[in-house]
Amino acid sequence: MRAWPFAGHEMSGIPYTRSYKCAWEDCKDQIAGIASSIAGADVIEIGAGRAPLFKAADLPPSVASYTLSDISESELDQAPEQYNKICFDACGDITAIDSRYNLAFSRMLVEHVSDGYRFHSNIFELLKPGGISFHFIPTLFSPPFAINRLLPESLSRSLLGFFFKQRNDEQVPKFPARYSMCHGKTAGLIQRYKSIGYAEVDIRTFYGHGYFEKLPGVREIDHALSLMAYQRGWTILGSYAWIKLVKPT
Repeated sequence: MRAWPFAGHEMSGIPYTRSYKCAWEDCKDQIAGIASSIAGADVIEIGAGRAPLFKAADLPPSVASYTLSDISESELDQAPEQYNKICFDACGDITAIDSRYNLAFSRMLVEHVSDGYRFHSNIFELLKPGGISFHFIPTLFSPPFAINRLLPESLSRSLLGFFFKQRNDEQVPKFPARYSMCHGKTAGLIQRYKSIGYAEVDIRTFYGHGYFEKLPGVREIDHALSLMAYQRGWTILGSYAWIKLVKPT
């Protein structure tokens, strides 16, 4: 995916810290920083599948345990054997899961769940008191994700594979996206998280994306729209978000 041209620390007028480049490139450091702040942290990656974020050697020294979870046993089977693994539906019944965690995180998972409220409620139950839930998500109504939501899955899968050759079942699989509770920062969305029981809610909205880079004309119009959305604080037209939720102690 070709990045926007850099101009100092800005990208087409959008500061790096609010751009999609930052959302992708700094996400691992953000999660590692949270894990490093918790002594003896028990960490679970939700929807890790075959490709966990951290290699064993990359884990912060403060991490006591690192567990991979996924709804698909076959996806977990493809992950390295040295990890703890647990297969469950994050939107289903989790009463049989006894373990509790200091940090639960996911990357590009929440858009696929059937019920965002149930998902975040379940993660709340998996956390220890004072535990942190962190999620990196795409957000509606960024044009490529709005299109993906509206198109039939077979058509959106074909289009994605045409423009991005690595998006296939062997390399980076595509799963149906529903975008439940996947939005930029709004007062209403913050209140929904707090209604679950979270004491602190922090949503950082990012702008721009690389999906239209091979479409001259469309690319320039979309860049201008992203810049205007950033300048005017239109979080509804943001493209990605980091969501950090803290359970009361």
